[in-house]
Amino acid sequence: MTHSFMITLDTLDIITKFEGFCDTIYACPAGKPTIGFGHIVRETDYFTKYSGAFLLHSFYVLQKKMPNRKQLNQVLADMFSTLITQQTAMNILKSDLLPVINSLNKAITNTLTQKQSSSLLSLVHNIGITAFKQSTMLKYINMNQMTDAANEFDKWIYIGKKPSSGLIKRRYAEKILFLQPELGKQIIH
Repeated sequence: MTHSFMITLDTLDIITKFEGFCDTIYACPAGKPTIGFGHIVRETDYFTKYSGAFLLHSFYVLQKKMPNRKQLNQVLADMFSTLITQQTAMNILKSDLLPVINSLNKAITNTLTQKQSSSLLSLVHNIGITAFKQSTMLKYINMNQMTDAANEFDKWIYIGKKPSSGLIKRRYAEKILFLQPELGKQIIH
């Protein structure tokens, strides 16, 4: 029996809490050009009067000149203020989750609770589907070893080779949600 992933309020709550909202382009802790609720800017994006290609070009030129992320983010905020509203960012987040859902629906062969699904959507939105497909966590899930799978959240706390306090908190929240037995919140997808 397979599981069908859906976007729930639990999914959106955990992602928006830990990604936070930014109305302009910024360098995330991993140094990637980001906007809204953790959306990685693409060349094909368009925000107010700027194309994604223009924003990416500006981002990378400034990033080379300013390796300090806080300084870079301040300059970007000064140059490109209010590129996106929270509602637009929420719509982009939902759109960003669709390919994650499709991939997880193919990769997961075991039945999950809605809370497990929501926690995995948050995790995979953050780490990427390729990393998840190669993970021990996926193997444990498909073997119905859910406690072992939950313990795998603790391994995804690094940016580069350094543990991140933000990722430690996020993974803890995802793990707690994964282990909750009751049904998820209202489905909104």
